[in-house]
Amino acid sequence: MYYARSGWGRGLSVKLMSYPVGGPANSVLAFPRGVDLYTTYALDRADGTTSVFYDADGCGGDPDIYEVNLP
Repeated sequence: MYYARSGWGRGLSVKLMSYPVGGPANSVLAFPRGVDLYTTYALDRADGTTSVFYDADGCGGDPDIYEVNLP
């Protein structure tokens, strides 16, 4: 499972997290201050990697879709 975690307030300490079967949770990617994350979508690839797509927004800008590839 992949999800966003943040501090109190928009764009504060935002991280993309993973939670594998059996745990524990791991930080995958930390975002700079002022960047928020809304949704995630994970796609398991045939080569055993996972592509995680997410939409990030600079707190007032236009959100865009990004991808991070994980082993």
